[in-house]
Amino acid sequence: MELSLRCDQRLQLLHHWLPFAGRPAFFLPGDFDAAPVGGVHRLRLETMEWTVETQVRIFWFASVGVMDPFVPGIGVSVILDHPELKQFADGISSQDLQTLGRSLLQSCSEEFYDRFTLPSRLHRYLVP
Repeated sequence: MELSLRCDQRLQLLHHWLPFAGRPAFFLPGDFDAAPVGGVHRLRLETMEWTVETQVRIFWFASVGVMDPFVPGIGVSVILDHPELKQFADGISSQDLQTLGRSLLQSCSEEFYDRFTLPSRLHRYLVP
């Protein structure tokens, strides 16, 4: 399977960035099934500044039935080292991730978390 992601702006690429992975990782929206999870596939990543053709491992997927604000797609982790991706990752600040208003995996707004887990302000009341 050949995958592709084209981002014309830095914020658009940042929106697809998965900050919790140990290697550069991205979210690719779309209708996928569980079959390719764990497999290695080709990815063409295009920005206005550079194009990277690399290999990625699909490490999870979200099916079409996920709840709002989440969207269906797959998470891919880049296997090979690329200076462009390292430079991009080094330029990401925590402020960028918090102000982006991410709807893929997380949101800076606690109201989104309230729909799935207990908000952090309630944890102290549950601990004996």
